[in-house]
Amino acid sequence: VVSTQSTGYAKHIAMFTFSLIYLVFLTIHGSANAAERRKLPNEITPVSAEQSRTKDNNEASYGAHRGIDGNQVTAAYISKGSDRVAWYRVKFDGLKCIDQVKWFWGSTAHTVLTWDCDVSGCGKCTGHSKCYDGSLTVIVSTEGATEYNYDSGCAYGNTLELQNNGDMWMFEIAFTGKAIDEETSTSITAKHNVPAEFSTGCDLTVLTAGTSELKSNWNGDVTFSAGDEELLYIGLHPKRQKLAVRNDVFDRGIMVPMRNYRWVEATYPEADDDGNREYTFYFTTSGFGIKSADMTLIFVPYEELTNDNEEFANGLSSVKFGLRYSPVKGPILLQYSKECPGRI
Repeated sequence: VVSTQSTGYAKHIAMFTFSLIYLVFLTIHGSANAAERRKLPNEITPVSAEQSRTKDNNEASYGAHRGIDGNQVTAAYISKGSDRVAWYRVKFDGLKCIDQVKWFWGSTAHTVLTWDCDVSGCGKCTGHSKCYDGSLTVIVSTEGATEYNYDSGCAYGNTLELQNNGDMWMFEIAFTGKAIDEETSTSITAKHNVPAEFSTGCDLTVLTAGTSELKSNWNGDVTFSAGDEELLYIGLHPKRQKLAVRNDVFDRGIMVPMRNYRWVEATYPEADDDGNREYTFYFTTSGFGIKSADMTLIFVPYEELTNDNEEFANGLSSVKFGLRYSPVKGPILLQYSKECPGRI
């Protein structure tokens, strides 16, 4: 026989146990909500993160992913160790126009360091005295992406790295800006003899008209190099209906000793009403070519350019443009863009 008193005692114990479990649930649930960082307007989210060294090699607790998981309580911890700097790096799913970076300190984000970015980069932050001691650097870069030129108040790239001269906690870091439509990006205005990254997996499109005095005469020079070594020089001379070609192996055409290049006959299309011609320089698995409009100016098999096709293709790393600046006649006006489908 069970007494009424015993039954009442059991009910009290059950109710207390349920209440305790519910209180723990609310506490956990409430803490999770409190830890969630509020999204910023126009926030752009990285797809991955990495860091130079992880505290105690404990990736689960202090790995780079903790700095972008949206939870203000969890944190990555980057140890400087013997490295020159400690760094934290994020990557995006394409080219981004980044206008602001925010680094939230502590589990309550009691301090927020802010970088305002423009075309020159992200400069110094605001929000803490550490912003002014030279210990922090933000680098925005375009790893494996085509270079583009934008007249906008942002730093463009697909990778962002924060460097510090000591260990650092990364509770949360966030970014605002917008995605960039690479199809509508503008061309880059070439600078005289300033190298730009390039590879044989890319097509190079050049739009040039020379100056008012040089239209239809000379449209500039294009030089492809491997490091400091010139691999191939091309001079565009539509008025002469010739190409100037310089390469250690190439032997077509007539040698011009004073210029150290060879004249090669080429048929150019007519310029447009503004004197512009568009040229496409391209590399295939078998050789190099130049087109303008629907006309092929030249195609050269690799055997006529190099004794080692693979070394030539893999070594070519930059392109630069000779604009022959003159205070009297002015520079050649040339713009270019690159498309890199990764052909070879």
